[in-house]
Amino acid sequence: MKCWEKTGCADLVLNGQCPHKLAKNCPLDCYYACRCHNPQHVRTSVMESFDHPEIDFDACQKEICRTCKFYLEHGPKLSNSK
Repeated sequence: MKCWEKTGCADLVLNGQCPHKLAKNCPLDCYYACRCHNPQHVRTSVMESFDHPEIDFDACQKEICRTCKFYLEHGPKLSNSK
C-alpha cells in the first residue's frame, strides 16, 4: 500500500469513529491526517501542484498528499488510472 492510499486514522478504532468517513478524502484540518510522518514527505505549494496536470489527485486519501513533492513525482498518472 502506498502512503497516499492510507487514511489518517489507520487503526480500526479511529477509523470506525472517523467523522470524515463519508467524505472522499481526509481534509487538511483533520488532526490525524494533517501531518505526514513519512520521511519522503516534503510539502510544496498549491501552485506547484498545477505544474503536474498528469497526476490523478483523486487517488489520494488525504488532502495533504496533493501538495506533497513525493506524490507529485511518484503518484498515479491520469492515463494509468482509467
